[in-house]
Amino acid sequence: DTRRDAAAACSQALQHAVGKRCKPVFFCKQSHFRVHPEDRTTMRLILEAAPEISSNYGIVVNECFPNVMLMQRDHPDSKEAFCNLLFRGLPHRTDHIIFVPYNEEWLGQDKVPVLSQDQMAFFESVPTVVLTADNVHEVVGTSFEELQARLHSSQEDAERMQRALEDFEESVRLNDAEARKNFWLVLVSSPLLMLGFYPALMTESKLRGWDKFVLVVVPLWQGNSVILQA
Repeated sequence: DTRRDAAAACSQALQHAVGKRCKPVFFCKQSHFRVHPEDRTTMRLILEAAPEISSNYGIVVNECFPNVMLMQRDHPDSKEAFCNLLFRGLPHRTDHIIFVPYNEEWLGQDKVPVLSQDQMAFFESVPTVVLTADNVHEVVGTSFEELQARLHSSQEDAERMQRALEDFEESVRLNDAEARKNFWLVLVSSPLLMLGFYPALMTESKLRGWDKFVLVVVPLWQGNSVILQA
């Protein structure tokens, strides 16, 4: 079974690293800036099998096409969202992560990649750890499918929640824009409405005598009086 063979190889590598200074580095891939669940599952199984690694490890997101390289460089929010999904379910996060562009020159047998200065600096920055035999456990391959299914489900739930949040924020934005539009419409149209009704209002006021204001009433004899109006 491929999964069990891979788990056995990981367990053997961890046992071989016991007592030695090493830099744990995981290589993973992405598809259109989306995390591969199997890569995240492998990282979690190894980190749980060797808890002394903690957050002292590095991640190389390999074979990134130019659009992905531009996205992670120019859009920090998108890069952060990718990292949040990548680290979901892992026991520890790390600050050591690098995106490496796709390079055809690295393909084929007997090809030794030539690393850039940034890539060399990244590997040098990954912390060194020393594993002890009592704290290195077997990587269990039989739990791979179950754990991958749980992580994949949690990723789908997170993406659904993110889409729902984006839809809600868009709805709030549209409602706010509509409210501002209606406010300015009422503000502008109110004087025009008053001007339109002004002749009718003035005619009605004159018929009812509401357009005259009493300034003073002068009483005269025999119950008569003089009323001064404006």
